[in-house]
Amino acid sequence: MLGNRQKVRIPAYLEKKIPYEKCYESAGLIYLNGKYTKMYLVDEIDPDNVKDYDAQIAAMKMEDLLNSFTRDISFQFLVHNRLVEKKQYLSKLFYDPKSYEGMEDIVESYDEVIMENFEIGHNNVRKVLYFVASLKADTADDADKRFREIEKGLRESFSRMYGITVRALSLKDRLKVMYLIYNPLGDKFGDIIRLSEDEKELDLGNLKYMKLTTKDLVAPVSMNTGAGLVDYGILGEKTERPLYFRSFYINMIPEDVSPSFVSDITNISSNMLFSTIYEPLDEEMGFNSAAETVKKDTIITKKAKRDTVKDRKNHTTSTVEELKRRTEEAYFTRQAVEMLKKVVASSGRAFNCIFVITLYSEDLEMLDVDTELLNISAAKFDTSIRTLDYMQDKGLMSCLPLGKSYIDAYRVLDAKRLSKLSPIGVADAVKKDGLFCGLNSINDTLILLNRKNNVNLSGLIAGTEHSGKTYQMKREILSAVMGSDDNISIIVRSDEYDDFAKKLGGTVREFLVPDIFEIEKGYGLIGDDIESKGYYLDALFTSLNVKTDCLDEEAEDIGLKVEAEVKRFIEEFRERGESSMSELYLEKRAEYPFLSKGISALHDKYDAEMEEERARITVYKTCNDAEVLMLLDYLWNKGIKDKKKGISNWIFIDDADDVLRTVEGTEYFIKYLSDSSDMQTITTFVIKDSLSLFNNPTKTTYLENAVNACGYVKLLNQGPIERKKFEEILNIPSALIPYVSSVSPGKGLIITPQSNIAFNDNFTEVYPDSSFKDIFHIPVKQRIRD
Repeated sequence: MLGNRQKVRIPAYLEKKIPYEKCYESAGLIYLNGKYTKMYLVDEIDPDNVKDYDAQIAAMKMEDLLNSFTRDISFQFLVHNRLVEKKQYLSKLFYDPKSYEGMEDIVESYDEVIMENFEIGHNNVRKVLYFVASLKADTADDADKRFREIEKGLRESFSRMYGITVRALSLKDRLKVMYLIYNPLGDKFGDIIRLSEDEKELDLGNLKYMKLTTKDLVAPVSMNTGAGLVDYGILGEKTERPLYFRSFYINMIPEDVSPSFVSDITNISSNMLFSTIYEPLDEEMGFNSAAETVKKDTIITKKAKRDTVKDRKNHTTSTVEELKRRTEEAYFTRQAVEMLKKVVASSGRAFNCIFVITLYSEDLEMLDVDTELLNISAAKFDTSIRTLDYMQDKGLMSCLPLGKSYIDAYRVLDAKRLSKLSPIGVADAVKKDGLFCGLNSINDTLILLNRKNNVNLSGLIAGTEHSGKTYQMKREILSAVMGSDDNISIIVRSDEYDDFAKKLGGTVREFLVPDIFEIEKGYGLIGDDIESKGYYLDALFTSLNVKTDCLDEEAEDIGLKVEAEVKRFIEEFRERGESSMSELYLEKRAEYPFLSKGISALHDKYDAEMEEERARITVYKTCNDAEVLMLLDYLWNKGIKDKKKGISNWIFIDDADDVLRTVEGTEYFIKYLSDSSDMQTITTFVIKDSLSLFNNPTKTTYLENAVNACGYVKLLNQGPIERKKFEEILNIPSALIPYVSSVSPGKGLIITPQSNIAFNDNFTEVYPDSSFKDIFHIPVKQRIRD
């Protein structure tokens, strides 16, 4: 019987490792070091609330959250990674082959790839997030009253950040969290005070009866952090399953740190802790204090300046500053002065912060592997992480949900920079559903993306020759086919997609001229239908009248004349109230020479018109940018009709370079990308030769505007010129540039409003022996090259 079991009383050394002083069950409070703390569970974000997620907006919301906390409380965010049962996790990733008639083999091979790569990184992880608030009060009752006063504002502040809810934890729940920190493999919380096996509800009152304390519930069997271990500790050393742990602190964080830093760092291990403690500062007092310290640490001398004859004649002197101490502390103090100066000037807020990480592993060798992975990941973000040598116990204690750090590694950071270091997994919520598109190059976790979760649905793929652009486009098409029932249109200039589309149950069609004057009701969405049609007509007739080898100045001149003619044509169409533009053109074509020349060219080249019927997956073969433009307009009209029936569309353009050869084509294309996103049509296009576009100053602007119109950019290998341009346009952190520099096909960066992800989808590495790669008909030459 449990009730006859011998009592447990932890050794004195372990009692000191659990550093709180008092617990208050009724209020759920824990007291230590003159402060009362209360703990909250931050519930998972509903993915529906982050459909319009944007990293910059999320950072602003996080900054508002930090600024909303009253200055009398300090607080802590604690990310606790917990394993999810493998079978349960995989069940959400697999697709049922029986649901895909004619594609059973493809879906089976996709599931096999998921299984083959699942074990490489830490994937089946649930990130549990806690929030701990701390404040000073004379008594526990006073503290409880104060927490009740601030809780309404606290809940409202979290709610404003994508509808996040928080709920206070009971003392039992708080103790269980600490138990799991000290006993990550344990599942016997509270057993020592159960009086019988039938006692389901844990009664803390039994502690008094058994002459035990709450620390007996929390403590590990043993904890070894002796000097001989240096940079790791052991929990339950002499038990059947000892556990190794290693604690770190973040030493330096760059000012332009990526918003995905915390998300990527906390994907390192399925059993880890990430703690951030925030102590509010009096910014002005902090500035004065830090400035005084810097002043004392600085020697100012005047030296004769003898650079020129005039300097020597006038006995000119220069002021030289020398540091008394060249230590990290002196460096960070100077950094704090500069930062606090800006905060005071802008009436912002700053905090004294510390970031502590603890990794667990049942195997010391595996702990070393995760440690190396952590350091590599941090280095990719230009962030410095240090092991807490000889202070492993203090590192683990600093990760307890007590709002107290036991190591002195605080850094002064303003709310703006801290907003990019949000432990709230908004970006993770966006990624909760999606299809596998490769491995994270930093931590080898599966990358799952659902393009429909982006606020901006338009996408771009760009890379050098042989970087895998066509292969990646096919991967995007397969994801669209498997992840939706939508119509899929693929606009191409080669035969590379024919067999691939047929394998997916699609059809291939040669180009036929659609009705270029068609205007479906609602063509302009919320704008004017006829005015919106004008953008297309400008682009089409400029394309038909400007030869491919035309000089930029000549193309610009023709474009202006076409624009004026189209404007006149549209104005006459409005005035006459014709039922169709075609009728007006047939009657007045002599008055519109550029329109007439363009349409004559179409009649000379094509002898049939576009048929109405489409398959779910259709490949359209084209030869030039005019045909691409006509198809986009045709599909736009069809898309409006489909939308009225509740049908959505995906459009893939394998070569959009020539669409950007004129300003009119670019303006239409950018408007199309924006409007199609608003209509929930997902458009993805490939830029085959970005170097040529970037080498032309005019076309550089065109491409830059097209890139900025996208919410999903997949960059493959880039040459030095393209790499620099994309880095500037997309504001890519310098630490991620190596992932698009001299990399093999299928590797690169996925850039979305949520995050920047270094990915590896190289088939020779990710699925070398799988039949999955055969779906994409990768040329033999490319296989040999890889």
